[in-house]
Amino acid sequence: MKKYSLVAAALVFASSAAYSATYQFDKSASTITWSGSKQFTDSAHTGTVGLKEGELDLPAKGAAKGRVVIDMTTIANQDVTDPKYKSKLEGHLKSEDFFKVDEFKEAVLVIKDMKQNATDKTKYDVKGDLTIRGKTQEISFPATVVENAGKVEVTGKINIDRTKYGVAYGSPASFSITDVSKVVESKIKDVKDKVIKNDFSVDVKLVGKTKA
Repeated sequence: MKKYSLVAAALVFASSAAYSATYQFDKSASTITWSGSKQFTDSAHTGTVGLKEGELDLPAKGAAKGRVVIDMTTIANQDVTDPKYKSKLEGHLKSEDFFKVDEFKEAVLVIKDMKQNATDKTKYDVKGDLTIRGKTQEISFPATVVENAGKVEVTGKINIDRTKYGVAYGSPASFSITDVSKVVESKIKDVKDKVIKNDFSVDVKLVGKTKA
């Protein structure tokens, strides 16, 4: 009887170690924060964008897969205190110069694979396809995944080159050295202030529970 109990316990442990789950993210508990800055000045802006829906499948064997849908119509700024300028900035980000949300209301990340770190099982290298403004590019980024009692929290930082998605407004490539050299000294600062870095970052915290 004792031998049977030990075998049964071993089987239970083995099955729990190979546990597979599909998690559904909670948009009210999850946060997505963006940050962008100028090329030649210290000027930068931060803000949020809302999660529309998403889920993550972590199988016992094989590649993890998932899908995250972002509601681009919810782009909001956090650092500007003047209501008029804040509204103007948010409107500009939603316009054709940037993310053209009237036409492209969603951005989608499709997770294709997650490679687990050999020493820290909460660390993953994530690979997926990101679609913004109807353009899709493969991206990779590090993430931390913590599972506990049917719940999951995924955190990570994604660096995105906006020009790969057709968002070229204020890009350094759109300015030549002559743009600066042809203006008088007092105007150089104005020209430089218009140049925006190609890369912006997105910090994600996705919270979910096992899918019903």
